[in-house]
Amino acid sequence: MKQVAREWIEQADRDLSMAIRESRVRRAPNLRQACFLCHESAEKFLKACLIEAGIAFPRTHDLTLLLDLLIPHNPMAESWREQLLVLSAFSVNVRYPEGRVLPSDIRIAIRAAKFVRHQVRAYLET
Repeated sequence: MKQVAREWIEQADRDLSMAIRESRVRRAPNLRQACFLCHESAEKFLKACLIEAGIAFPRTHDLTLLLDLLIPHNPMAESWREQLLVLSAFSVNVRYPEGRVLPSDIRIAIRAAKFVRHQVRAYLET
């Protein structure tokens, strides 16, 4: 695997680990940040795939756009779309006061991010 792709994978893993740690905080967990980190993790996993495949991508946080760039090189990635759409809900709105996050949202976000992690690792065989 290309070193730069490996670095994106490592950062994605760190983001997901931080989200999981924050979700376990008993007193005043930052659920917004945890959900956002799940989105960020998936974004970085996708970008690692694109880098490994030699596919240029724009500076974006749009998971479906990144997925659409990857699908011609990995048609099986289409099966990731549903979980990426779940995570897309946590990209922007959770960073602002009007965005609401429920305790159940973090469980959903972590489950989706773990799914993406598993799929990307299988694809890249890391």
